[in-house]
Amino acid sequence: MDEVFGVGNATAVTRDLKALVRIRRSEYRSFGRRSLKERIETTGIPHLSETRSFDSTAAGGCILTGIGCSSGTAEGTARVGFDPGEVVPDGRYILVARSTDPGWVFLMASSAGIVAEKGSVLSHTAIIGRELGIPTVVGVRDATRLIRDGSPIRIDGGKGEVTCL
Repeated sequence: MDEVFGVGNATAVTRDLKALVRIRRSEYRSFGRRSLKERIETTGIPHLSETRSFDSTAAGGCILTGIGCSSGTAEGTARVGFDPGEVVPDGRYILVARSTDPGWVFLMASSAGIVAEKGSVLSHTAIIGRELGIPTVVGVRDATRLIRDGSPIRIDGGKGEVTCL
């Protein structure tokens, strides 16, 4: 808004609003491709300190780590979902999600294991996993991006490991 009003106030660095919109759209798209850390800290001018994203090429035949919250091991097909209504379970599956809330419980209860990007030992995902006796690993950075839907995986809820098979 400041940039648009700047044109009228004669304080803008450009009067070409179409070019400015193209630049801002391009920047916005590039931000959408970034993978952010769980916690972001900045010093000085934030945009001068580029945020580095995780290199997904390092995850071929991956072993991802997180926090083991419910012990045991499970092997099955990864079902990656961002909304409980879009995950279609079939056979023995391991639920992979960014995080869960009570709307995910029916999928959690029918899964062989649970992997979540967000959470701690006191998170919803961890508590439900323990209550159901299902191996559960939380805090697995970029799990929904690195684990492909339908791929075979193994999880160890005691060690906090997720292995792509």
